[in-house]
Parts: sequence; C-alpha cells; structure tokens
Amino acid sequence: MTEPHDPIRAYLESRGCDPQVAERGLEGLIDEWRQIAYDLTEQGYVLGLDDYLNDMDGRDILEGALQALEPAERAPARARVEAADQQVIQATVPCAGCLWGEELAAAHHWQAGKQWWYYRVPRECSLELAGDLEAAGLAPLE
Repeated sequence: MTEPHDPIRAYLESRGCDPQVAERGLEGLIDEWRQIAYDLTEQGYVLGLDDYLNDMDGRDILEGALQALEPAERAPARARVEAADQQVIQATVPCAGCLWGEELAAAHHWQAGKQWWYYRVPRECSLELAGDLEAAGLAPLE
C-alpha cells in the first residue's frame, strides 16, 4: 500500500531539509515561525547572525511550502503565517542589504518587497548579532 502524495513533504525533501523538518511538515514550520515572532517581540534576538540566517531561511522554506499547497488550503495557513509576519515586521527594521549578500540575492531573485525576511534585522538584538551585522555591512536603516 502506498502513502498518499504529500506536496509539503515532497517540497521539503526537494529543498534538502532535515528529515525531522519534513516529518513535522507545514504545522512544524508555522509553529517554529510563530515562536520566532513571539521571541523577537518579547525579548529581541538573543543569538548571532548564523542562527538568525537559519531562522530567516526557515521563513523562506515556509513560503515555498505555502506555495506547494492547493489554493483552498493555502488561505487559512497563510492567515496564520501573516499574523506572525506582522509581529516580525514590527520587531525588525530594514537593513542596508540582503542578509545573504547581493550576489546570492541576485542568484535566487530575492527582493526586499517579496522576500522581506532577508532584508530586515531585529530592533533589539544580542551584542553578538549587532557586531556580526556591523561587520557584514548590514546596519539597520532606522
């Protein structure tokens, strides 16, 4: 007996996600993003740039997972994601460029208006992240 096709799992596997991420699926991605939004709102970002990049990559993966859904399934999931997005937007400010650098931004066709998560940094963050951002030339614009 074969399992039914799971478009989210197929997408996550195609992105090379960890098997545990694929196992948790869309709900796991949404829960993780909501936790990041909560933490940013409540305490700022307490880790460094590598962790922040991983968290923003998680948001990018979540966006791809949403696109893998049928439109009727996408709307309720997107509503939950957008609530967390608004929290993240309020807890962050635009920065001087793409977190991954302009070369990768061009290669992946990322744009500040679409993949906004790669173009924002926390208002409140650890000294480690602040130093990492300064060293990378990604100072907040506000």
